[in-house]
Amino acid sequence: MQSELLKLAQKLQREHLSLGNKTRLEANERLVEVGMDGNGRFRSVGLALSRAFKVLEDYSIEPNQVFSAWEFKKPKGVASIELAFSTEDPFSPMPINNTNLYFSWYELMPDKYEVVAYLS
Repeated sequence: MQSELLKLAQKLQREHLSLGNKTRLEANERLVEVGMDGNGRFRSVGLALSRAFKVLEDYSIEPNQVFSAWEFKKPKGVASIELAFSTEDPFSPMPINNTNLYFSWYELMPDKYEVVAYLS
C-alpha cells in the first residue's frame, strides 16, 4: 500500500503539487476515526499532533514547517500547518499548494485535551 501511495504522491507532484479531493476526503475520514473530530481525548497536544501525522503518513504527507513546542503549551490554540508530500529524499519534501492541516485544541482539564484536525 505504501508504494502505491508513494506513486500517487509522485503523480500529484507532477500535477502542480495539489492534493486531490478524493484523497483529502479519505484522509479527513481517517482523522475522524482517530478522534480528531473533537470527540477524542488526548493526554497532550503533542500526542494528538503525532496521531494526526501518523494518519497523514499513510498518504505520504508530512509537515512542511518546523514547530516550536512553545506554540502548543497553551491551554487552547489554533494552527494552520503547511504540508508536503514525502519523497525518497527526506530533506526534499514537495510542498502541497492547496491544502493545510487545520489543528485546534482545548484543555478540558489537566492532561485531557479536545482536538479538531482536518485537511482544508
